[in-house]
Amino acid sequence: MVNQCPHCGTWLPQHIQVGGRARKKIYEYIRTHPGCNMDAIVWHVYGSDPNGGPEDPANTIRTIICLLRKILAKHGWAIENRRGVGTTYRIVPLKSRERPTDGATKLSAILP
Repeated sequence: MVNQCPHCGTWLPQHIQVGGRARKKIYEYIRTHPGCNMDAIVWHVYGSDPNGGPEDPANTIRTIICLLRKILAKHGWAIENRRGVGTTYRIVPLKSRERPTDGATKLSAILP
């Protein structure tokens, strides 16, 4: 199933196999919540962990996002982060490709 981003109108990727539990949770959260920040991702991934998660959960998530970027690039997608008042994350098509390889098309031009 391909979903359209409610904020920018671009098409989001289909479900891509990304690996372990934390990777899946982070990928799905960023995919379904474009513009989410690190605190929201940390809460989503480790909020129900009885041990509270790793000592530095934000660093762990940054590492996983780095791995996800490599996986998603193979499918024509990228995780974009925007800095400003807090960093936000969203999944966007790679600018170097005309169209994502999973068959999804974009509704509007690729954002800068």
